[in-house]
Amino acid sequence: MDRLNNCNTPTKSEISIQSTPNKLETQFNQSKRQRNSDKKEEFDSSEFDHHYPEENCSRFRKDFVEIDVVGDGSYGIVRKVRSRMESCFYAIKESKNQFRGVNEKDRAVKEVLALAALSTADGNPHIVRYFDSWIEDKKLFIKTELCDSNLSFYIKKYLEKETSISKIEELAIDILRQVLDGLKCLHSHNMAHLDIKPDNIFVKGDVYKIGDFGHVVMISKKDKINDQNQFLSEIEDGDPKYIAREILHENHDNLQKADIFSLGASIYEIFMQRDLPPNGEEWTNIRDGKLDANTLSKISTNMRELLEIMMHPDPTQRPSAKDLLETGGPGKILSSNYNNFTITSISEKEEEINRLKKELELLRSMKNNGYN
Repeated sequence: MDRLNNCNTPTKSEISIQSTPNKLETQFNQSKRQRNSDKKEEFDSSEFDHHYPEENCSRFRKDFVEIDVVGDGSYGIVRKVRSRMESCFYAIKESKNQFRGVNEKDRAVKEVLALAALSTADGNPHIVRYFDSWIEDKKLFIKTELCDSNLSFYIKKYLEKETSISKIEELAIDILRQVLDGLKCLHSHNMAHLDIKPDNIFVKGDVYKIGDFGHVVMISKKDKINDQNQFLSEIEDGDPKYIAREILHENHDNLQKADIFSLGASIYEIFMQRDLPPNGEEWTNIRDGKLDANTLSKISTNMRELLEIMMHPDPTQRPSAKDLLETGGPGKILSSNYNNFTITSISEKEEEINRLKKELELLRSMKNNGYN
């Protein structure tokens, strides 16, 4: 896990490696070549076009070829693109609406400032890498590394084929270790994300990365809002399914602990195997610390205790990302040498006991019938 603590500025060679098309991109290119082979052989200039299509077109159209839309949210649309210049693949997020004033523009630019600061200072592997940004037609464009998917999509596919709670818990531990490392880096720069959720955790190979910094805020060392900082004009509420209650109550004394709650809620949702509620009685129960008893009974004691402290109703009682990584959490569940054999749920133990009981009854029956 040494690489998790690597906060060195990315080198030129590292950027080149990160820009290499991944497996999905390779498959895309192979598929495209196969389709072209069925046609009359001819030169496809779009594959090698490094020239601007028009003299006066937008920078987006001049510099990139759009491949697909990979994300569509309330505030922006994310496209997979190929650079005309170096033929590498990237993700470009375009704000949906034009800026209606200086304040709205400043709120949008804070995402760029956060990404640029983190990329320059750390290059943490668990924060989506930032490359460039620009404004045109009163819209913000942000160019970042391209990931394979987000955690929402990844978990949905994973749960379709995996039913073992112990295996799901192993995956959850891996996600927690990596995302907590990203949060540790983010928080060390006096920032709070304030919209941690599966949609904003991205997957690239076996690496999990925090992205979408549209709600990020800068805080002072005293954990208060720094009103003088250019990052902030106001705090915006994140997704109601994962938001900590104190944010809705405008209690901003422990903003980074709100990120811990949201990450805990994201992992809790994995074990629930259904969406968390955006409101209602269950929403309130979760924020009162009353988690679903049936769900908790299926996971290990250490994982249950970890979720309970991360989602504690009192933000001051939640551990920091740094504390969780340094202590390993309950039973050292987050430590790199944690014994996976200890991840056995109560339900699985009960199943094993019932199986052994049936075998014992069968042996007794055979003995009574004269079998030795």
